[in-house]
Amino acid sequence: MTRGIEKTLSGVRRRLRTQIFCIWTARGLAFGALVALLFIALSKFVRIDFDLIRTAVSLIIICGASGMIAGLLKPLTTFDAAFACDIHLGLKERLTSAIEFRDAIDTNPLIPALVADADRYSKLIKPSRDFPLRIPRELLYSIIFVAMTIGLFFVPPWQYVIASEEKKAELDQIKAQAETVREIARELTINPNVERSDFAKEIADQLNELAADMELGTLTRREALERLNKIEEQIVKSQEESGYNELRQQLYDMAKALVQSEEFAETAEALAYGDIDKAQSALEKLASDLENGRVPAENLGNLADALDQAAKSLAGNPDMADTMAALEAARDALDEASRSLDGGGSLRQNMDPESTAKALIEAIKGAIPELDKLDVPDEIREQAKQIMEQVRDDLQNKLDSGNITQQDVRDAQEKLQEARKLLEQAGADLSGNQSTPEETAQQLMEEARNLAKEIDKLDALDSATREQYKKAVNDIADKLEKQIEQGSCSQSDNSQARQELNEIYDKLDEELADEIAKKLIEEAEKLEQLANSASDLDPATRSEVQSTCQSVKQELENQLQSGSCSAANNEEARRKLDEVREKLEQESEACQNQMPGRTDCSGGQCQRPGGQQSSGQSGSQQGSQLGGLNGLFN
Repeated sequence: MTRGIEKTLSGVRRRLRTQIFCIWTARGLAFGALVALLFIALSKFVRIDFDLIRTAVSLIIICGASGMIAGLLKPLTTFDAAFACDIHLGLKERLTSAIEFRDAIDTNPLIPALVADADRYSKLIKPSRDFPLRIPRELLYSIIFVAMTIGLFFVPPWQYVIASEEKKAELDQIKAQAETVREIARELTINPNVERSDFAKEIADQLNELAADMELGTLTRREALERLNKIEEQIVKSQEESGYNELRQQLYDMAKALVQSEEFAETAEALAYGDIDKAQSALEKLASDLENGRVPAENLGNLADALDQAAKSLAGNPDMADTMAALEAARDALDEASRSLDGGGSLRQNMDPESTAKALIEAIKGAIPELDKLDVPDEIREQAKQIMEQVRDDLQNKLDSGNITQQDVRDAQEKLQEARKLLEQAGADLSGNQSTPEETAQQLMEEARNLAKEIDKLDALDSATREQYKKAVNDIADKLEKQIEQGSCSQSDNSQARQELNEIYDKLDEELADEIAKKLIEEAEKLEQLANSASDLDPATRSEVQSTCQSVKQELENQLQSGSCSAANNEEARRKLDEVREKLEQESEACQNQMPGRTDCSGGQCQRPGGQQSSGQSGSQQGSQLGGLNGLFN
């Protein structure tokens, strides 16, 4: 074989190796893309726990690299190059024969002529022209498979494709909530506590599995919430075993003790959220304010009481040593402030709950006998009496134990106000106002007329029910008007009218319970949507808001289905939604300007007017008879 043949076949061999390399690389890419396509298609029907995007890209890259290696390692000899030339260029085995008989030139006189003929033809071969590089058809397949894989990413799960429009809307909401769950899972894996890292990873894995099922559409909202609750139960159980709940309870008790004083508002909020560092900073700032006299003297009594209760909450907890030290510093500053007040007299007076408790006990003793003089139902009188006796006994027990605080006094005063409200709703006048029976009757008549007008505006009631209520209210007003004209107004008649009006208010609350429940459900849905769309809302807060809104909606929907809606249940739902509103306003600026309307739970437009005379007895007349009660409540 001549040098010319070797040179030509060497060039052909390089071209062929390049073509083989391209073909096998394209085959690898096509195979990887096909496998990735199958995985993506499978994920639309069943949950796949690993990262699909990363897996698909990895498959394509690995298979493509494997094809490249296979193309490089595939053997290609000089004979293969000669054979390709003979076949592709129609040389009738000239080059392959020259190679095959190259070692037998001296044995046969025809062989040199054969080699010379092959050499002449080899000079006519140009590898770049005769063996051009072509795009492998496998590359076209790989491009098609990759495009199909990318497109399939955007195809929704099969459950979504066959779902109704209503079901699709629910699946969209669940999918949006799944992203929140994933965000919580990511946060759990960022800088976890070393001792709790395994547990954090376990919970994060469960949350990611839940999010995957939610995105796939295999879970209803109730099922997703049930699984989330089970995960939450695991966290709570772990917290109990680690003592975390005990620490949070101590922080909560401390926050509850401090929140009564305005100066401790920032500290209490920080403790309620478990932010110990922020609480310590707030306590240090308070100590500085006390030392520099920036806290009003009238507030020092409440501060002392709050500090004492907070110290009791943290007693014996070594983990809270720094916070305890900050509390002691604030207490020392408070003591110094007390000594700076004119011998401490005014401060001692404000800080002396014992004297206040004794005064309340004496007032209760004088007020209880006067309950018999009130024109109220016997059961109401007995309830008020029990409340007052309970307050009296509780205060006496605190005094006997030497453990009375300002908070105990405030709690007692709140319970006494409950007794007052109970009596006033039953028709008792405890305001001490100087009004005659005629004036009270006039006020009640005007209230009844206004109530009739408001009832006429209640679209939630059918016309027959509205007319029934209007007639009952107008009858009360007509009766009062007749008594005023005849000059026959009396305490007992006014008390009866007051009680009848209160009964109508209560019935209206119950009549409107279903309608109010529906409006509360709409409000809960809007608040949930607002939380989902608020980009600046903390994921944990978003999840808490969503859980509360869903719980409220579920409870109200169950009540509607069972016909058990009531004003009390609506008030409880209202309270929970108000907490959600407050949290959204505090945590998100975006939510502040988009807050939905607030549903009123007090009977629509028919709200009880405040400050009216509740009884028919004149203020001067009743005030002279009920001096003990008026003194206790006013």
